[in-house]
Amino acid sequence: MNIPNRPLTVKADRTRIAQAIVNLLNNASKFTPEGGRVIISAAEDTEVIQVQVSDTGIGIRGEDLGKIFEPFTYIRKPIQAEGTGLGLNITKGLVEAHGGQIWVESTGEGEGATFTFTLPRLTRNEAS
Repeated sequence: MNIPNRPLTVKADRTRIAQAIVNLLNNASKFTPEGGRVIISAAEDTEVIQVQVSDTGIGIRGEDLGKIFEPFTYIRKPIQAEGTGLGLNITKGLVEAHGGQIWVESTGEGEGATFTFTLPRLTRNEAS
């Protein structure tokens, strides 16, 4: 984990954003072989909080990056993994419903993947 020691406040439903993070962590662990690494990190700038889940897993082919968040899309994987094919689509919907953005980066098969999302920060005026 690479997370600041102070609270990062966002305009969001805690339960729904926790669900998004759990979905990303579950996927990362599902597609990372034993001995691999899954890292969650968070950072802030003036307008957003950024959360990243990175892994050293099976990676994503370049031609699949653009459809990874679509429901029920078949993506060829070197390992068989159970799932509904909806987790990333639901995660995208949760992030976007909170005014955020989500994207994925991977340099290809066997190279791991990094899922990043941002959420608007809660301003001092909104907190009071």
